[in-house]
Amino acid sequence: MAERRDRITESATAALVPDRSGWIRRADVSLRTHYPNLVTRIFEIAPHQFRIVFDRSLQDAAQVDFEEFRPVTLQANVSNEIPTNFVREIPTIPDNELARNFEGFPFNTNQLFNLVAARFPNFPISAIRDGGTPMTITVELGSRLEPAQEREVLDFCNGIGAPAPFRLEVAGPPASSAENPILRPPIGMDDALFVRAFRLRPSAPSFVRADEAFWFI
Repeated sequence: MAERRDRITESATAALVPDRSGWIRRADVSLRTHYPNLVTRIFEIAPHQFRIVFDRSLQDAAQVDFEEFRPVTLQANVSNEIPTNFVREIPTIPDNELARNFEGFPFNTNQLFNLVAARFPNFPISAIRDGGTPMTITVELGSRLEPAQEREVLDFCNGIGAPAPFRLEVAGPPASSAENPILRPPIGMDDALFVRAFRLRPSAPSFVRADEAFWFI
């Protein structure tokens, strides 16, 4: 009875843990960037536990410091041995699709907001926050979107491969009386290489918007 109860508890806990397949795929990209000769395979060896496998003739896994590439909280390791039992094999991100959907990048909320605001500059996206049990990522709107627009936003956000599902929430007045807010850049965006979305810089010249749109073609 105790063993069965433990299994039920483990299953319930696993169901509450967000899907981290996007993170392990991006960690695999980081690993391959450092070791460009590797041909890797990714396995989920247990719920939310991963292993990246490559041939020993290419690189001895014991000599790889995977902590350099593993996001904190991601349960993963590297090996030269293909597991005999596993939950699933996860496809790697091909070299020619490294920026596709920005999948697996470990964005913080400010960075994620900047990305979504850049992708949808004409939508009333006012903030992004996370939390709850199980965790969700909420895209706050200043006014309602049309159903097709909602699907467009959610399809893009879910394609990022974040370790939690996205939801939309209208935090402002109805669409008939709402106006797109003029947004201030989030606190902490002081990285010289960080490019703020055109939406956050209404005084920027039009070619900035054209350049930004190029990244989402």
